[in-house]
Amino acid sequence: MVKISLDKRKTVILVVVLAASSGAYLTALVSRRSRHRVGWHRAIVGMLGSGIVVSLFVWFGLSLTHGTLTKGPPDWALALWAFMWACGFAFVPAVLVVWYYR
Repeated sequence: MVKISLDKRKTVILVVVLAASSGAYLTALVSRRSRHRVGWHRAIVGMLGSGIVVSLFVWFGLSLTHGTLTKGPPDWALALWAFMWACGFAFVPAVLVVWYYR
């Protein structure tokens, strides 16, 4: 069993909340403008937008060290991992928003 420190748990919870809330918000922004029936593709757009927002926040947070930019760029593999997980966590809120606007 792997023990995770409290700081890492808080970080994971923050990323999950950011993914879910940004997925719902971006889907609502896209869906509000429609006068016709809202399609499911808007949930996918909100999910991908949320993944981009979360991965940029993770990448930017890792590139700052004590208030300055580091000499080299951070690992993009971690940002890609955050993108995939954020898309997974943002899908359900995005679908719920699409159901609301249908």
